[in-house]
Amino acid sequence: MADTSKVLIYNNEFGTISIVHPSAKTSKTWDEIQAGIGTNRCPDQVFHLVDKNDVPSDRSFRNAWTYTP
Repeated sequence: MADTSKVLIYNNEFGTISIVHPSAKTSKTWDEIQAGIGTNRCPDQVFHLVDKNDVPSDRSFRNAWTYTP
């Protein structure tokens, strides 16, 4: 089961950041969630698992967000 205190971040096909928040009811692991995203949505197949508290709460400029590990 995916840890719901984490989110998955990846660069999507539009050149922006996608953030995946798992459902509290999911039985999938983070590896299964990553596998389901596919190469068309995440061309470089690089994922980062981070604490959800590290994601900005102000969504005003969300299309300008970047992530540096």
